[in-house]
Amino acid sequence: MEYININSFLLSLVLAFQDLEESLAEEEKSALAIAAKQLSAKPEVWSKEIEPNLLATIEKNSNLSKLFQLYKSQLERVDGKIPNNLLPTSADLELVLNSPQMTKTRPLPRIDLQDLKSKEIDNMVIKVMVSDSPTKTAKKLNFLTPIKNFLNS
Repeated sequence: MEYININSFLLSLVLAFQDLEESLAEEEKSALAIAAKQLSAKPEVWSKEIEPNLLATIEKNSNLSKLFQLYKSQLERVDGKIPNNLLPTSADLELVLNSPQMTKTRPLPRIDLQDLKSKEIDNMVIKVMVSDSPTKTAKKLNFLTPIKNFLNS
């Protein structure tokens, strides 16, 4: 599995959520929750199932698609290499997991908090994708601001 590719995709998605002004439609939220469950349960089907389904969902929303493409191109420009000190930590992930907003979520996929070293972004985005409002949840992730600053520099 190509974690750099997956991480760049997922990070582009959560950054796009953060900048998206409108809420997602219920159909989009449902598709995201399904993708999150698949990613959690079977990450090995990323390129065959999960990525194409996520792309189809993103492309149906023109504003989300534009933002996603913007961040994806910025991440490609830096070859997906973001300094480790800018990546979300286990403490950042705990903030997402334990926020009051996360008490009202769709059924959560299992996330192995012991394996955060290589999956911080995966785990964070899975939690955002299964929340009642992925855009609102993403907007509360203040630790994404330094990543945006890095990408815009």
